[in-house]
Amino acid sequence: MKREGWREVRAFIEPNEPSTGTKQERPGARTDAERKADQRQRQLADGLKQINVVAPKDDDARALIMQVARAIMSKPVRRDIAAVLADRDLVKIGRRVRRLRGSAADQARA
Repeated sequence: MKREGWREVRAFIEPNEPSTGTKQERPGARTDAERKADQRQRQLADGLKQINVVAPKDDDARALIMQVARAIMSKPVRRDIAAVLADRDLVKIGRRVRRLRGSAADQARA
């Protein structure tokens, strides 16, 4: 390159834009962390708290966890789920009764 006439020249270039990797924000704009903290405060005021759950990598498991999360807002449902987890035979007995008696089982349960 030097044979073709290239020569090195040092120059200072003042950047006009913020460097990459920095977030350009409006003055007074809230950060993501501040918005998330506000969301958690509102949830605590409503009696809710976020938890993280480790579950199998399975769509059925995720759907079940979401259904349970919605259902446990009711105290009777929480009591029923706790009873099922304590004694799984309750579910087996209920299925067997429903299979043997059909709609009569629903009347007896009511």
